[in-house]
Amino acid sequence: MQYGNFEYSDNITKQLLSNFKQMDLEEKIFVKIEKESIIARTAEQLIKAHTALSDKIYYCPTKFPLISINDIRLGTAWKDWLCPNFNTQFYYNNDNNKITVCKVIRNKISLDQYTEKLQIILDNNISKIVKKNKNLFLCYSGGVDSSVILSYLIKKKIQDKVTLINFSNLVNNKKINNFNYEKKLGFKVENIKINLNDLINVCNTKNYEKIICYTTYTLLKKYKKSSFIYGFHGNQSLLHKKIFLEQINKDVLKKGYCSSLNNWKSMKNPTPLAEHILLMKPWDKINGTNNCKIFSPLGNNEIFEMVRSIDWSNVDPHTINDAKVAKQIINNNVGALLDSSILKNENIAESDTIIGDLEVPLKELDTDIFDINEKNYHNKQGHDWLVKEYANAMKENSIKLNTLISFILIKNISKQ
Repeated sequence: MQYGNFEYSDNITKQLLSNFKQMDLEEKIFVKIEKESIIARTAEQLIKAHTALSDKIYYCPTKFPLISINDIRLGTAWKDWLCPNFNTQFYYNNDNNKITVCKVIRNKISLDQYTEKLQIILDNNISKIVKKNKNLFLCYSGGVDSSVILSYLIKKKIQDKVTLINFSNLVNNKKINNFNYEKKLGFKVENIKINLNDLINVCNTKNYEKIICYTTYTLLKKYKKSSFIYGFHGNQSLLHKKIFLEQINKDVLKKGYCSSLNNWKSMKNPTPLAEHILLMKPWDKINGTNNCKIFSPLGNNEIFEMVRSIDWSNVDPHTINDAKVAKQIINNNVGALLDSSILKNENIAESDTIIGDLEVPLKELDTDIFDINEKNYHNKQGHDWLVKEYANAMKENSIKLNTLISFILIKNISKQ
């Protein structure tokens, strides 16, 4: 992103960039710089203006409006439009009547300071949820993220107010556990199964956000007027994710809880945290389904801004691959009480994991999904790819989930 002073192209740009910095859980602003001028728009504004699409979004549709949340430099859904990173500040300069673009200066905090503050925030978040809501459910896997939430519920002695949802997702091979130990601790447990038919039913809604969050949406449809606590964002706020190893950039020498991070090696060009989005999926878009509420106490803007301020220079990489922040919080809350119940290895597939190569039977899908009239703002290369993929799917009688999502995304965009 270029820094400096730019003429604003119109009043919309001036309004959007008068005092703006990207925040993980807020609406993203996209910009385009042409010579000495800058133009800014929201995703909704770009869609309604029928802005030319990039071919990349056809092949990589699951992180719309970005190509990747792991590196926003890879581009956006719209050709030539950029997503400013999280270390870029915009403001309107009265002195020269221009938009000034500069770097955010963050006050660094140590890992110990972060963990101490995080525990207080999580305690407050969970207390507010329990105090203000009834018919509470915790979507519980036995992994460290949901176990952190469980430890706060035990610490507050409110096991009788929260039912654990134990679900198997046959789409991504996530199996049900018995959770007999948790029952002995005073929790009720309900078992839910998610299968391919559930995924197909969600796909036939033709709603992009529902499909990206298909497990969560299916769960909400099974209940009414209930509140669900999820461990969403846990690997971000509890710091057990590859992006944090990239910030440390030292070899992982010890085995840890996160099997996917064991044996990680330092790299020449690690992705800066400022180029990484900490929001995984658009869960907020399906909040309210069936009069149900979704709560994710492990992640909010306050926490994510703290994450972006951590000084990584003296952090041991084993802290990341062994999920030591999560383990420390659990121990601080309940001692060794949950040591035997936490899964020995991480859940690599989160509940709404999209398996792009999954074959979905064509005969089960609404044919209207594939009826897309080519528009002048569609990308010809991307459109031709979809046509070719559909022709191949007709021969095989099934279509890859990634391609199916691409059809639905383009169809959703084309409705505007």
